Amino acid sequence: QRTSHLPTILKMMQEDDIVPTKTALEMIIEIYTRHNLMEEVYSILQYMNKSKILDDKTIIVILRIYADRGDLEHANLFIEKIQNELQFRPSIAIWNNLLQSYFQLGEHEAALQIFKGLKGNLIRPNKTTY
Repeated sequence: QRTSHLPTILKMMQEDDIVPTKTALEMIIEIYTRHNLMEEVYSILQYMNKSKILDDKTIIVILRIYADRGDLEHANLFIEKIQNELQFRPSIAIWNNLLQSYFQLGEHEAALQIFKGLKGNLIRPNKTTY
């Protein structure tokens, strides 16, 4: 699966017929997210999605970085983007992580609105959600 939008390191690996591991991709995503290189992050996420290795763990790593920065606006935009562009449906574990971030940052009312939205979208909360 060759694509011209992948970051240079992945292009180099592909040229040498090296298939990056999921762990390697997650490490690169974490570094790029911390440096706010989101175009590169999305390229890797697309690659992972096409390769059927994109999962909750990868998404949660990114959300936690946004939460560490106190950047809930971009965390929400990120969730919207993976839903719309990658057709990735966030699991309850991802939503729980986002809700936890809101509560930790004192955004209780916004967290309650997200919670209500989950129930309205037929996403079933679990005991961690409560």
